[in-house]
Amino acid sequence: FTSNTPVTVTVKQPPTASISTQVACSNSNAPGLFDITVTSTATNPSFTVTYSNSVNGAKYTNSNFSGPSISILDTIPHPNSAISYTLDTVYDNSGNQCTGIISGTAVIYPIPTATISAKSDTICISNPVELDIVLSGIGPWVVKYNDGIGGADQTVNIATNPYSLNLANPGSGSYSYTIVSVADQNCSSNGTGIAKVTVNNPAQVTLLIEDPGTLNRVVNDSYCQGFGPRNLVFSISPVSGTGNSFQVEYTINNGPIQSQLVSRPDSSISLNPTVGSYNYKVENVFDLTKANCKG
Repeated sequence: FTSNTPVTVTVKQPPTASISTQVACSNSNAPGLFDITVTSTATNPSFTVTYSNSVNGAKYTNSNFSGPSISILDTIPHPNSAISYTLDTVYDNSGNQCTGIISGTAVIYPIPTATISAKSDTICISNPVELDIVLSGIGPWVVKYNDGIGGADQTVNIATNPYSLNLANPGSGSYSYTIVSVADQNCSSNGTGIAKVTVNNPAQVTLLIEDPGTLNRVVNDSYCQGFGPRNLVFSISPVSGTGNSFQVEYTINNGPIQSQLVSRPDSSISLNPTVGSYNYKVENVFDLTKANCKG
């Protein structure tokens, strides 16, 4: 017996899937973007697509992908390295589940960051300004910063992280150093943080003899015993500036060093010595800020 029933064989074209980068720079606030595109000759197609990333090896599945393309955000943290997304499989969801052809890799780079801070926020006029810059991204980096003095932005090439930036002392005053921009080999961004530095104006001390009755002050004085006492005045100059308290070391007739706490603009102590000649001399003066600058 011979059957005349025809036999039908359908050969389906397997789907083709590719992955590509759309937005190549990424961070948590501005995630990167990659596209998966599937092409097929099927009518009303439906596909299952799987892909994975290179940072933690996680695998992802989209089991009802109708195409032709989908955009996916890069939400995996990778502040110091690139991440690659690679297709693993694609097949249609018909009864035959034809396995497709995959190609491409989506590479997304971290957006670099740069944060600036001061090693010390109060320094002496004889010391350099020492700043620290902490970076993320894939070095080397190009950092632009502003020194807060009103000049043009400065550029520094950085190969190590963190980075120490030492600058010449700008003179007494208060300064704010800010990052303008940072770029690594792939991406760029604005920096963060402000490094505020105060440079102390060195204090000077003048010794004066004051008559407490008239308040007259002179550099040299003589008086008769019984017509005193006198005040020894420690006068700080300039009369305004960084720090209001000072430790003054002085000697009397080249004797042992004595110490006196002095407030700006001046402080005094009472003198009532016995008959004789006395020479008062300032040996050192230190401001009582954390910098402890010597005047």
